[in-house]
Amino acid sequence: MTATLDSALGYDLFLTPPPLGAAITRRVVARHLGLDADSLLRHLATPGEPIRQGLPGTEATRLQSLLRATGWPATIRPARSAPAVDLSLQPAIWADLSRLSRRLSGLLGREAGSVLSALHRPGGLILPAGDPHHETVQTAARQGLPGLNLISADPATALYDLFPTRMLGPSERAAITRHLCAFETASGGLTGAVAEGLSAPLCQGAMAKLRNAGLIAVNRAFQRFELHLVAVSGWVGRDLADFLALRTGQPRARFEVISPTDPVVLDTALTHAVARQFCADYAAIGLFTRLHLRGLPRNAENPIR
Repeated sequence: MTATLDSALGYDLFLTPPPLGAAITRRVVARHLGLDADSLLRHLATPGEPIRQGLPGTEATRLQSLLRATGWPATIRPARSAPAVDLSLQPAIWADLSRLSRRLSGLLGREAGSVLSALHRPGGLILPAGDPHHETVQTAARQGLPGLNLISADPATALYDLFPTRMLGPSERAAITRHLCAFETASGGLTGAVAEGLSAPLCQGAMAKLRNAGLIAVNRAFQRFELHLVAVSGWVGRDLADFLALRTGQPRARFEVISPTDPVVLDTALTHAVARQFCADYAAIGLFTRLHLRGLPRNAENPIR
């Protein structure tokens, strides 16, 4: 398995002259690239120029695989005009974290331990816009870096949510609420955030004001949630038990007792928008759920890690 290219980023596709035996597929290749055969030949006469520009990651990967299957060497590179973005490096659920952190350590010039710690944080290991390692990491991902997911976000339009990293007492919560009133923000009842939807300037101001409150600001684009089933309205009948068993891969007997202290993990690695929608969908059929931001320290409000 290989790394997932970020579909929000732009990629250029480069083609090099194929072996003589591949010429027979020229018309097929040209058609998939949206060209005629003569245009394809003219392109091959001007090496160094991309055959397709600004492709989403999924489309670039699809075309590269198709071209290679027909004997035409193709490479993918970040688009020359790609916008400046923050890049989040996050491990896949199945990733070998020790191996991944060692690989990234060499690419980033950091200690493997610090890389591993960063991968575990909410939002993952973040390379800000302009970081010189962007292209290095993306190139490694294209060439095959198992277990790595890349997520990008435009810092100019990013929204941030503030999460507590420890238990907050009633007086602390009240103080935070008073401070945040000046920023006209809402708390995140579903996600556990104490404030939601802050622009970068507002986020910086709020974090400066609350520097001792133990909060962490996480770009919404980089948030990934686990969804836990904590209660059921009424009895867990046969149909519902079958649905839950199919959904989770656990035996039907597991759903005889469900409580906030003994929940069932329904989903992992959900985006902010999908997590909120799933909560509403499950509630509509009598399943009560709780979201946990991946990477937050374990505490009474975030008990399962």
